[in-house]
Amino acid sequence: MTMLTSIAGNRVNDQRGYAYVIVLVAMILMGIFAEVATLYSSLARQMDQEAELLFRGDSLRKAIKSYYEAGNPLKTYPRDLRDLVKDPRFAHKSHLRALYPDPFKKGEGGWVLLRGVDGGISGVTSQRAEKPLKTGNFKEGYEAFQNADSYADWRFEYTPPIRTVPKQ
Repeated sequence: MTMLTSIAGNRVNDQRGYAYVIVLVAMILMGIFAEVATLYSSLARQMDQEAELLFRGDSLRKAIKSYYEAGNPLKTYPRDLRDLVKDPRFAHKSHLRALYPDPFKKGEGGWVLLRGVDGGISGVTSQRAEKPLKTGNFKEGYEAFQNADSYADWRFEYTPPIRTVPKQ
């Protein structure tokens, strides 16, 4: 058996760089897995924010309804969202425990206010213009959210029922 030697008289290594190729393939696979994990966590975060938007918007809509119906005999919408936490018309009346900010907006508030016929706040909607992931299976009263083009189309608004006067 003949042994190959280099110019310096050392034995020649028969390895052809397989370890280097294996490390490169491993790094590429790790990068792909990291990208998939990032995409999945981004979608999971958006789904959580959607669920939170539905909860907060529905809570604000119910609080606006409570405020409106508590104003006997004069029913009006609140002028400010803070009126839902401390109703200025009553000494100790609250319709909402705390104001919820828009989950898609960093910091406080962020809601787009929807105005009623009296100029008060009849509802809220998000500022987010992105297309929602959820496109169906909404609870009763929110069927209009199906196939919405953006979160801004999810309108959490209270409209009082139209009362008809019976004919005599």
